[in-house]
Amino acid sequence: MNLYLVRHGVSTANQAKRLQGQWDTDLAPEGVRQAGATGRFLAHYFAGLRESPVALYTSDLKRARQTAETIGRYLNLAPITNPGLREMHAGRAEGMTSEEWERAFPGLAAGWRETHNLEWGWPDGETRRQLVERATQTIDAIVDLHRIAQHVVVVTHGGVIRAYLDHAVTRTPELADADVRASNCSFHHIQFSPQGKALGAGCLIMLNRTAHLADPAGADTPDATGQLV
Repeated sequence: MNLYLVRHGVSTANQAKRLQGQWDTDLAPEGVRQAGATGRFLAHYFAGLRESPVALYTSDLKRARQTAETIGRYLNLAPITNPGLREMHAGRAEGMTSEEWERAFPGLAAGWRETHNLEWGWPDGETRRQLVERATQTIDAIVDLHRIAQHVVVVTHGGVIRAYLDHAVTRTPELADADVRASNCSFHHIQFSPQGKALGAGCLIMLNRTAHLADPAGADTPDATGQLV
């Protein structure tokens, strides 16, 4: 089973450099273009494999949902919303610039920079541990539901992708030391090997792929074996 995690396109808040969390913002025009390029690429990719994804899931926040709706038009799939795929809840800091929330909440930035501190959290928001647990439970449930399928696409947020990849998957050797990054409309490929009736651990095969965004026509295509050319 192959899982593809896609981050939403650039939003209006991304452009304004404001912390979003679960603040519900729209895609910016650039994000709309990115979503189209991603949808075109994925349609070419699955056509090269001669296989189609069986489901397309999305966070219910607008920036992710709008991205998924665009991708879905290329894949002939209606997105299935799942609030468990929402970004980390940033509480009272949502909507602020980094300068604003650092000024409003002295001392918070030190914990923000301690990326391995799972007990750190936003004021009246989530902790990192809560995000990891929610992201892992939500994505694992999707994978388990489609264990006999070949391909499933999930549109979500950078924090969810990083939490899941850092805590719930193994790495191919070439990605063993790579930092998990999730650029807008990047996609990440995780492969699960069946072991009896249960799926084995997911293995990260592709990280933060954004090459498809460089071509406004989404011209990257796979050959008949599914390799990108």
